[in-house]
Amino acid sequence: MSLQDTQNFQTTVGDETQFLPFHFKEYLRIVWKGRYYIILAILLFGAGAFVWSKLQIPIYEATATISIDVSPPQISPNQVYGTNYWFEINYYMAEQVRVLQSYRLAQKIVTIFKNDPTFPFNNSKDPAKAFRSIIRVNRQEDSNILNIKIRGTDPQKVALWVNTLVDEYSKLNIQDNLEKSKKILQVINEQLQPIYEKLGESERQLTQFQASQDIYILNDTNKNVVTEQIEKLNKEYSDAKVERIDIESKIKALNDLRFGKASLESFPEIYMNDAIKKINASRVDLELQLQELKKQYKEEHPKVKAINQQLENLKVSLKKEISALVASLETEYKIKKTREEELYRNIQLLKDEALKGSKASLELEKIKENYQQNKMFYEDLLRRSKEMELSSSVSINRIRPIDPAIVPTSPISPKTKQNTVVGMLMGILLGVSFVFFLDYLDSSIKLPSDVEKHLNQSVLTVVPRYSPDKIKVLKEFYQSLRTAVMFAKKSEENQIILITSTGPSEGKTTTCYNLAKVLASAGDSVVIVDSDFRRPAIHKIFGLQNQIGITSFFLGKSLEEIIQPTTIQNLYVIPTGPLPPNPPEFITRKSFENLLKILKEKYNYVILDSPPVLSVTDPILLSVLTDMTILVIRYNEIDRKLIKQCLNSLQKSGANVIGTIINDVDFERDTTYSYYHYYYYYKGYDEDALKEKGFSSKDLKKKKKRIIG
Repeated sequence: MSLQDTQNFQTTVGDETQFLPFHFKEYLRIVWKGRYYIILAILLFGAGAFVWSKLQIPIYEATATISIDVSPPQISPNQVYGTNYWFEINYYMAEQVRVLQSYRLAQKIVTIFKNDPTFPFNNSKDPAKAFRSIIRVNRQEDSNILNIKIRGTDPQKVALWVNTLVDEYSKLNIQDNLEKSKKILQVINEQLQPIYEKLGESERQLTQFQASQDIYILNDTNKNVVTEQIEKLNKEYSDAKVERIDIESKIKALNDLRFGKASLESFPEIYMNDAIKKINASRVDLELQLQELKKQYKEEHPKVKAINQQLENLKVSLKKEISALVASLETEYKIKKTREEELYRNIQLLKDEALKGSKASLELEKIKENYQQNKMFYEDLLRRSKEMELSSSVSINRIRPIDPAIVPTSPISPKTKQNTVVGMLMGILLGVSFVFFLDYLDSSIKLPSDVEKHLNQSVLTVVPRYSPDKIKVLKEFYQSLRTAVMFAKKSEENQIILITSTGPSEGKTTTCYNLAKVLASAGDSVVIVDSDFRRPAIHKIFGLQNQIGITSFFLGKSLEEIIQPTTIQNLYVIPTGPLPPNPPEFITRKSFENLLKILKEKYNYVILDSPPVLSVTDPILLSVLTDMTILVIRYNEIDRKLIKQCLNSLQKSGANVIGTIINDVDFERDTTYSYYHYYYYYKGYDEDALKEKGFSSKDLKKKKKRIIG
């Protein structure tokens, strides 16, 4: 696998985790990892629910359906009572539900079965109350149909109880209707005599009033005559009033004329008077003559004076004529005034008589109406009394059975299948919750994104768990590690690489071996220096002796004597040799540093295998002497807080930590790795190895499908 492939993988997984922390694939990985817990929870809860259901006593339910006639059968066209409005229907239906669940009806059922030893409520403190508690009544929506249900452990008994309840309810309904009819009849009969007496009293009042007020009572004909007379007098009165006002206006105008306040032409009646016409004609002639004379003579001339005298005489004559006309009009005015007043008095008299007659008529109508109401009420009560006598002698039943209760064949409780399914669903819920809780408690490293997010380090590669059929896959992963190391070099000179880990058994020694192997295979000279002076292991991997090693060099052995060749070309090993009593003091010697420098000059890569950082200080001391430090992290093993602590220690010492390796990853269990890594290498490199072991193409397809899915 190339470095670019490794970086692409890191970017893909890391970015998804960074920007989508609750990505669906992360959930899937957690669930897949804890699938056995979830399966166990499903089995436990499902089996528990199944067993619990089987241990329960079966409960059976019997149902009877009835219809209720809200309006009772009509015995006569005018039934006394009935229910027609929706709110009355709802009220009546609710009332019947309460009756079905009443203590009174339950007591009747208990009385019927009191001698039945199988009736389970006979031993109760209050059998009726106990039986009442198991009655369930449901009304079908927008209808007059009721479903009556009773539950019990005996299917035969519950059907019998429901049918008995319906029968007793029907009898109770008949009884209630009879009692209701009798009560209504009693109330009607109690009201008949007072109403009859009241009717007689209203009849006497009518007779007496007609006798005493006969002269004032107006029938329709008389009312019309009086109305016509009043209308006629009103018209005459209006005409007389208009004439009187007209004459009054003329008198005022004549007076104004007489005193010079108006001209003759403003009063046509005077202007058209024959005598006044003659005077006016003479006046006009004289005024014309006067004008002619004034042209010839002065005012003092006898002829002019004579004409002026004649004009004065005409004015006097005109005033006399006007005075006579005014006197005539005043006389006529008095006559009209008197006529008007007389008409007004006659109108008022007629109105008073009409009002008195109307009051008497209204009083008579009121007395008649009271009489008619009492008469109708009495007749109505008498008719209803006869109807209720008939109703009280007939058994009216509003209950109509639709479906009687039949013996149930299967219990309604417990619902074994449903309970089992619910138990399994609870198992899924609790199992998933438990798995997520475990994942929450698990702070180990599993994904490259965990390293980048929590440790702020890059992942050089991930190494799958070893198995014989993955040798080629493992080799390719270590090839990607070699590429990452090459890119991490700060210079082209030879490098000293420290391989360490947080704790023991994380695979640092195996990593040293495989990294050195791929570097040597590429043509680089590589030497592995076993720097674990506590538990050396490199010599065991190569099958070498550990009698001579680093410590032997400081005891006088030459460099050539401590360097041991291996079966791999370009790869050499320096074991620890006899273990020193104080490894830190041994590592900090100047001669040890000089040895590393000599090896660096001689070999392209010097790889140091050190003990875990968490156990001793040796790796911290060694990291100062190296060019690169690689931390091996075992998949799903060490707490990331401890790893963070080790990284901090290395960085404080000045170590150049170029990255980490996630080792021993189980690709087959972790679906994230399966998709991004294992399938890629499996498809490209491992098919040949599997075919060599006898796997067919069909087997390979199944294996791929299992890994990817």
